[in-house]
Amino acid sequence: MPQVALTPFDPNQLTATDWEARGLPSYVARRMVHYREVIGGFRAKEQIQRTYGLEPDLYARLAPYMQLPDQLPPREARSYPSRGPYPDRKPFEQTAGSRFPHKPTRLAAFDLNAADTTQLMQIRGIGRGYARRIIEYRQRLGGFQSKEQTAEIYALRDAPDLVDSLRKYTFVAPGFAPAMLDVNNASFEMLQAHPYVGKRLARVLVAFRQQHGPFRQPTDLRQIRILDQTTFDKLAPYLELK
Repeated sequence: MPQVALTPFDPNQLTATDWEARGLPSYVARRMVHYREVIGGFRAKEQIQRTYGLEPDLYARLAPYMQLPDQLPPREARSYPSRGPYPDRKPFEQTAGSRFPHKPTRLAAFDLNAADTTQLMQIRGIGRGYARRIIEYRQRLGGFQSKEQTAEIYALRDAPDLVDSLRKYTFVAPGFAPAMLDVNNASFEMLQAHPYVGKRLARVLVAFRQQHGPFRQPTDLRQIRILDQTTFDKLAPYLELK
């Protein structure tokens, strides 16, 4: 795609095509737009910097032209309140003299792929640390396709009760489209960051496509001996071949 000259721009006004014209790979551009929709709009550059797959050098080149403050206000940075998917939901109350908010006694199920840390922390047993790890894993995946994937989060492997609570109070919206992983063009760093790939498989994927050319269909990956059927089945919904 032809590249545009960099001039000041509002990241909240860009389409995926606009991001591509500024140097982002197509899958990162789509992920950027999806992330913006999930959080209800970018409010600081630091949110854009967190986008999974955005290379640091590319962010550094674009950041000076972004018409946004560098960081969120301190209070907002601590809570990450949602302005998008749940604009009418009020924060749960905090008792006087208490540092920690009460958990709501009645909690309606919410979208696992649109939830921020504040919403996740409404579930009993989910604190800020767990909430951040859930969101970090979601970003590495490109989005949850099933609530069952929460059991894969390392921090929750010894907490089946918390996984059960996540399954009870969250859902994955029908028709959700995850951010895709372009195995023919993604760098080693991007490949190894995906939970279903890792460093060892990423090295083999890069070496295989260098030797044999691009993968033509997802099942071509089954030629790689270290990729077992279980891992392939989990990875397949995230694969994109270009």
